Amino acid sequence: MAVVLFGFLGLAVDAGYLISERRRAQNAADAVALAAARLIAQGKSTDVATAAAVAVVAPSDDYPDGFPSTEIAVVYEPSETSPDRVIATVQHEVQPFFIRALYTGEWAVSAEAVARYASQTGPFALLALAEGNNCNAPNTGIRFQGSGTVVIHNGSIGSNNCIRVSGANNLTVDVNGGNAEAVREVVYNGGAEIEVDGGYSVHGAIPPIPNPLAGLTPPACTSLTTNPAPLPDPQFPGNNDYVILKPGRYTNFPSNGYKGISLLPGVYCFEKRITVKSNGFIRSVDASYSSGTAPGALPAGGVVIYLTGSQGELRLNGGAKLQLQAAGAAPSLTCSALNGINSGLCDEKVVIWIANSNSLTLNGHVENELVGTIYAPNASVTLAGTSDTPVLTGRVIARDITITGDAVLNLEADPESTADPSRVYLIK
Repeated sequence: MAVVLFGFLGLAVDAGYLISERRRAQNAADAVALAAARLIAQGKSTDVATAAAVAVVAPSDDYPDGFPSTEIAVVYEPSETSPDRVIATVQHEVQPFFIRALYTGEWAVSAEAVARYASQTGPFALLALAEGNNCNAPNTGIRFQGSGTVVIHNGSIGSNNCIRVSGANNLTVDVNGGNAEAVREVVYNGGAEIEVDGGYSVHGAIPPIPNPLAGLTPPACTSLTTNPAPLPDPQFPGNNDYVILKPGRYTNFPSNGYKGISLLPGVYCFEKRITVKSNGFIRSVDASYSSGTAPGALPAGGVVIYLTGSQGELRLNGGAKLQLQAAGAAPSLTCSALNGINSGLCDEKVVIWIANSNSLTLNGHVENELVGTIYAPNASVTLAGTSDTPVLTGRVIARDITITGDAVLNLEADPESTADPSRVYLIK
């Protein structure tokens, strides 16, 4: 009886050890598949991806029970030239403790993991392009700060460095219908948090996100009229501080700016700073506005503002409001009829393009409304919310982005304008 009992005890020990090794092998297969898929998503070759992924679980001083490369196989499907799936298999020989007295055959465990990478996250409302070695690298990432609520509708938040949320305990970033994802990490300070809907996630360690507008053709500024004379605004008769501007290339602009600027439909290339005085406005209006027609619902018409050269900049002084609609977002406007524009600008609904490194700050105002894409690949963009700030319908793609304020700032991604990163995830 003692012999039988010790036999069952030995079998239980070996079976438990076998299950433990099987779990360890599965963890290794998962890690290899994910690592290889991330590297493929970054444009690495399959040889480089395989070598780096296998090294993740290789024996080392910190991981003495690692798996040698001879026990790991990595396969790319549908082919090594255009894969979208990575299959990692671990075949690990196990040395039993007691069963060897009765069984001398092969005793091994195997595990398989399948990782896939694909564009799955949907459009970005916010995308910060700049990379960095750490979360404190200047002019990188997305920063939320303040004590209010930032609401992202129908879009994700993406950063090629970190996403930092710092502020009072009541600062909340509410992402509806998307993820919050960073190449490095998501960092919380001061009790603030990011909340997402069910089925979405907040996570770091994603592959770098490519610039979705990298190949976009700028407007043809040289085809535009240079420094067209401003028109008087019929809504403010006799007041030279309110003007109507016509599409054109502006190499000069009054240093003090104007209090009211109404933009007729078209392309505006500003090589000088355009200043809106305190409590003033800049807005896009219909073509009929210059004839004395009331502006009606704003924003109207459709414009592309292209800030270029070393001095091209849009500056809004305190209390100034901004009501702009992209040419591609105006339902009654045909982009092909506008000089200087191209189909890409229309398709991507670009409303403000900063082609230099001059920063843009949009202070919260109850009458603010922006429809379209803010594109600033080499510049910082700051959005400040105040009470009842309306929805920004579109997206912000910039070098780095700061969201600040003490109340509600709503952002709503345009579902027709996507900027999808490669998502890497296990499917088996």
